[in-house]
Amino acid sequence: MVNEKVLHITNWYPNAEKPFEALWIRNHIKSLESSVENEVYHVCVKEGSWKISQGTTSEGTHFLFLYAPVKRWFFIELLTFWLLWRLLKTVDANQFDLVNVHIAYPLLTYFHRLKKHVKVPIVITEHWSAYHFNFGVKKQLPRIHRIFQQGIPLITVSKALANDIQSFAKTKNMDSYVVPNCINTTVFHPPAEKKSGQHFFMVSNWGPPKDPFSIIRAFGNLLKQYPEARLRIGGYGTQEQEICSLIEDLNLSNEISFIGKLDSEQIASEMRKANFFIHGSRYETFSVVCAEALCCGTPVIASGVGGIIEFVHEKNGILVVGEEQNVWEQSLKEAIQKEFWPASKIAEEAKQRFDFTSVGERYHRVYQEIIDRFNKAKEKVGE
Repeated sequence: MVNEKVLHITNWYPNAEKPFEALWIRNHIKSLESSVENEVYHVCVKEGSWKISQGTTSEGTHFLFLYAPVKRWFFIELLTFWLLWRLLKTVDANQFDLVNVHIAYPLLTYFHRLKKHVKVPIVITEHWSAYHFNFGVKKQLPRIHRIFQQGIPLITVSKALANDIQSFAKTKNMDSYVVPNCINTTVFHPPAEKKSGQHFFMVSNWGPPKDPFSIIRAFGNLLKQYPEARLRIGGYGTQEQEICSLIEDLNLSNEISFIGKLDSEQIASEMRKANFFIHGSRYETFSVVCAEALCCGTPVIASGVGGIIEFVHEKNGILVVGEEQNVWEQSLKEAIQKEFWPASKIAEEAKQRFDFTSVGERYHRVYQEIIDRFNKAKEKVGE
């Protein structure tokens, strides 16, 4: 059996300047390796003096960067269009069975001008929460709307994100599929034995829409009833100093530890040691850290928003509805008071749903359906 050849074009990807950028996209592509022949092009405009940088990394990823002294998105869109045109002119997209574009904007802003030259099916895989927030602006964004009004099939990491994009783009009956993010279960796996206790852990790239502050205040109140409880906080970001200041202001330095930036192995270790994982956010398209915690057999106490509600449920965690401090306090107490959390079952269910094999098989089935439907439509036109 000959594997399908897929051309991946992505606006975000791990690179020399940002080695941890969009690891979830690389993981999605890696999950397909057993069934698909992948060719990856990282294409984007970066701020800097005029320069083109292109080449191939040691991993085999091709990159095409245009450095330009521009910040306005309109000009970035135009320059990205030029890069995409240059790429499609150099690489014959029609030698592939399918083209998968990861992160539609700004890559596909003017794709309607190139679409006729691509004779194979194209699909968008989207992760971005910006659609939920209308990209942080109040005005209409017709150039971005148009991307999703061309009938290009869409893969999202959650139903919530698919609904957001449909609402944002003012479209109905979008051809969409859900393929969750995948988790490296070699790293994120349960311990041989989960010990009982009142140890909590949370980690994030701390910045809006994350909300660690209600949780910290709620934890301070929790200590009145459960003085043995402890919270460890990992991560970094714009909220880091405010987090540390709040811990100090509430005199909780002995009970709450801010441990800073962690790599994947360290995060997994903290998740295995913790009895509960906490995640507070005003919105999430998916939440990789919640899925990672579940793969470690650690129940999740998380905001009931976005894609989180599609995989956190009463048997593996608690969904917190509302941002008030007392709601979080009650949820933390509820987690402690529950007599038994089935760590091995939590981990097994998460592994079956999120490991590379499961996600890769699901992703490949979507490819096959899109290719099959495209070929049947082409045959019908030719009749």
